[in-house]
Amino acid sequence: MKKSIFKVISVLAAAFLLCSCANRHSIKVVSGEEYLEECPKSAKAGDTVRVRTAIVLDADVYLNGNDDLDIQYVNGVYEFIMPDHDVELEITVVGNGLA
Repeated sequence: MKKSIFKVISVLAAAFLLCSCANRHSIKVVSGEEYLEECPKSAKAGDTVRVRTAIVLDADVYLNGNDDLDIQYVNGVYEFIMPDHDVELEITVVGNGLA
């Protein structure tokens, strides 16, 4: 009896873990990682993803991604809605001539 209860609990736990990962996709920074301060490794489709980059005093920092991403810069943080596929991001730094 105890073994069958343990089996049922194990199957339910495995099913829960599989369901909680559904629609979860990877977020990969492919260039400019040295300017990355905070970025999740994955997110569910529809989640708001927040990416924080370093502040560079004599340059402008830009975050670019897949063509279908609408990346917004809100209160010092880049945000986008996670699509239903994996995402690749690039951090670009362009000197602004202020130094």
